[in-house]
Amino acid sequence: PDSSIISGIKNNGLFSKSNNSLGLSHIAVSPIFNDKKQVIAALLVTKSLKDKGGIPYIIKGMTGASLTVFEIQDKKPKIVTTNLELADNNAEFEKQLLSSDFMDHFKSSNTYFVRMQQPNRFEMGQYESIKNFSGDIVGVVYTGIPEYKFTEPGNNNIKLISLISVISLIVAIVIAALFARTITTPILKLVIAAKSIASGYLHQRVNIKGNDEMAQLSATFNQMADNLQNQEQLRDNFVATLTHDLKVPMLAENQTISYLLKEAYGPITEEQKDVLELIKSTNNSSLEMVSTLLEVYRYDSGNTNLIKSEFDIVKLVKDSIDQIKSLAQDKKIIISLDSNKDNIHIIADEREIKRVLHNLISNAITNGIHRGQIICSIKLIEDKKAIYNPKTGMDEYTTLIKPINISNSVLVSVKDDGIGITREDIQELFKRFSLSKGRKPAGTGLGLYYTHQVITKHKGYVWVETAEGKGATFKFTLPVQV
Repeated sequence: PDSSIISGIKNNGLFSKSNNSLGLSHIAVSPIFNDKKQVIAALLVTKSLKDKGGIPYIIKGMTGASLTVFEIQDKKPKIVTTNLELADNNAEFEKQLLSSDFMDHFKSSNTYFVRMQQPNRFEMGQYESIKNFSGDIVGVVYTGIPEYKFTEPGNNNIKLISLISVISLIVAIVIAALFARTITTPILKLVIAAKSIASGYLHQRVNIKGNDEMAQLSATFNQMADNLQNQEQLRDNFVATLTHDLKVPMLAENQTISYLLKEAYGPITEEQKDVLELIKSTNNSSLEMVSTLLEVYRYDSGNTNLIKSEFDIVKLVKDSIDQIKSLAQDKKIIISLDSNKDNIHIIADEREIKRVLHNLISNAITNGIHRGQIICSIKLIEDKKAIYNPKTGMDEYTTLIKPINISNSVLVSVKDDGIGITREDIQELFKRFSLSKGRKPAGTGLGLYYTHQVITKHKGYVWVETAEGKGATFKFTLPVQV
């Protein structure tokens, strides 16, 4: 192509003051060649930047960016076109464009970056200089991208990271809970089983499957429980056999003594009679202990059948006091009866309840003080919603650990004024062969255990309320109709 023609096109003065009706424009030039490939003409197409709906609005629609084109006339900027809805920022543009730093920057670079405040938002802006063929700045293009376009992905990432963190925390908590459960659940089973065995329930076992340490511990625990149960069974069988074998000769001995006292084999002196009475009394006590042992093992084996009948429990308590009060004469103890009804009829095993009363009253005599008092009380509870709350405090304690329902039942208590029971002994009081360290032992340690078995078999409750140095009160309930 002919360089002179191209040079003419370049210097056609479109941007000169004499021909500035178009102002800044988009220009496209295409040369026209002859057969000899010589430029004979040129096709020139221009589009003024002042026309609305042009490139600035297309850019805004596609990217949301702002585009403003300035024409520099007499070193002053003038907006040629913009896609900004508000032109109030023209003063801010002029302030930046007219600054000496701004114009000096374009001497070394065509680009200038700024942070521009637009109405209701900040933009990350870029100025790009437009120069003519002589290198003079004739215009400036400003492109601004909303700042949130840069910060929003970061905010979204923060939200995403926060969400992932929360989900990870929840998953970690769930996994930790499940993991802890796999550890704590077997341990809790072992603790419960150990407490049951400590309370005398030797049949308790733990079933933990697997090959880990907890499963091995479970198997060892069950083996230990088996050994304890086998030893307990051997002891029970031995004691049961021994007491059964003892009872027969003791009954025969008692019968023989009775014949001697009746002088069936000849006359006896008063001294001999006193000796025989003492032997008979001792023998009766031994027989009572043997009978208690047999009854206890009968209850433990589950072979007990209560023989229920209707009787007056007030009369039964009176008769029990009359039969046993001779034991209180040596200590000059007074035994009194207090009842809110003259007659209270219940359905229960009269023989078993009588043995319970004998046991509790004899214990009260044994542990009562000289010239003391024992109070036996009977109270019919007719309230259908009656709840008994155990009395506890700094000095008072009981074996009853929670409130119980005593509606439609009879409440019987035996209170002594002895030394009471220590806090350490009270938890073991109703167990087999349990003897309080502070109170005087009255037998084998099976009396209260037997009492507990009998009352529990009648679907009642039995407990003790005591304070060291202030005596003890044994109480039990029986349903009016069992």
